[in-house]
Amino acid sequence: MVPVLSVLFPEARFIHMVRDGRDVFVSQRKFNGTRKNCAVNALEWRYKVTRARNDLGRYAKGRYMEIRYEDLVSS
Repeated sequence: MVPVLSVLFPEARFIHMVRDGRDVFVSQRKFNGTRKNCAVNALEWRYKVTRARNDLGRYAKGRYMEIRYEDLVSS
């Protein structure tokens, strides 16, 4: 998604909001009863966060910031 958006909007700035993987797992379990395997969810979370960071670093270098969701709601 980042490569496409970066081309379509070359001046765009990106905010990557990362939520704690444990909280993501708890939320997903509430809304989707089939997502019960913690290890699978952890691997998926790590893959998605890593992919977003790599894409942002490659296609939007200097045009993005990463914010932790927990930091945002606590301030």
